[in-house]
Amino acid sequence: MSDNQQISAAALARKQRFAEAKEEAGGVVNLIEKNKARPYQMYFNEVGEIVYFSQEPVDIQEGWLSHDFHQEQLKILIGKELSKYVVKKDDKVDNLFTIQVKTIETIYTDQEKDFLAEIEYSKAAKYEVKVVITSDNNLEVSMSKSAKEPYKNLYPISATVQGQRLLKFFITQESDPHIMYHYEIISLAELITEDKAVRPLPADLRHCSVYTVKLFDKYQRN
Repeated sequence: MSDNQQISAAALARKQRFAEAKEEAGGVVNLIEKNKARPYQMYFNEVGEIVYFSQEPVDIQEGWLSHDFHQEQLKILIGKELSKYVVKKDDKVDNLFTIQVKTIETIYTDQEKDFLAEIEYSKAAKYEVKVVITSDNNLEVSMSKSAKEPYKNLYPISATVQGQRLLKFFITQESDPHIMYHYEIISLAELITEDKAVRPLPADLRHCSVYTVKLFDKYQRN
């Protein structure tokens, strides 16, 4: 059989499977809804890297591992960049796995880890920079009106604080700046001109700590 004949046979087989599935579901609309409801499958390798995540059937490859995660756990991966996640096996509990945001090593933490300060929770009325990690997985950073005041007659792009134009925020394991999950660099110009700077996060990181290179005196986390 020629290559073209093989392709035609495969296409006819797919068409036949679709027709059978459509008939079984009671129409195209029902078939679409049925497909949406199919469970997700996830496989990972021995170091925890996710190698497959989909609702589609797959031929399992040698070296692929799996675990019986609940569908709600798997759905955190929908639409996400899988390379940012890893599957971890618990060191103390047998057959317990979790899906975690992969830690990041960067030049910033290597060079500045001795100078990072944790942004503490506070409801004090006076602050210069405020940081919030929201329930919809965003990092929000804003400056108070009083902190913006010295810059009111400057072109924002020319503004600096302690000679710096960029503010750095590191989201880490709770109280441990050496284990970082995400970081953002936000320009002082954006904070001066906007009510707040908003950056999407790869997961719910509300339980994490936020560290910064302290350029202002008063930082606050809400």
